Amino acid sequence: MNRTHEIIKIIFAAAAMLYFIFQLCFMGLWKKNILKKAGELILKTSGTKRVAAIIVLVLCPLLILFSLITKATFFVCCLMSVVAALACFINCRELVYGKVNGIYSNGIIGGGRFTKFDDIETFPDTLWKEPEKQETVSLAIQLKAEGSKKAQVYIIDYPSIVEYVHVVNKLKEIKQNK
Repeated sequence: MNRTHEIIKIIFAAAAMLYFIFQLCFMGLWKKNILKKAGELILKTSGTKRVAAIIVLVLCPLLILFSLITKATFFVCCLMSVVAALACFINCRELVYGKVNGIYSNGIIGGGRFTKFDDIETFPDTLWKEPEKQETVSLAIQLKAEGSKKAQVYIIDYPSIVEYVHVVNKLKEIKQNK
């Protein structure tokens, strides 16, 4: 590998490491900003398991360091740094949103994003019997797509049908009051 490739590889690794540090430092501000937009908590829902996200965050800097010491090709080394930065973003988002899942006065937080009530077009129907198996259930909400004629479908997973029905009924109640 020539000297230019080594320098570029170091630049990619340094940028990924700086991004990693930046994400970790600003997770608290990110959470505060989300909660400020969301308003007052109405119904807390269960969050995601955080262990996997924390393990991946620990592995991100190791992947970046590995990209510097490996004898892989230039492209693979740069790709490892980019993948580590992307994994950092995804898992930081998972940690931030996972802590604050729920229904708030201005919208719903779940599935790694915040959705305002004004953007929700339709809710699913809950006039059916509970299934015999208690498995993970997904809430599909149809959203208005900004600048598009097509609507988006947004899916949030809940650990049980009981929590799912409770969330949907609370959302319908809020939507009717507005």
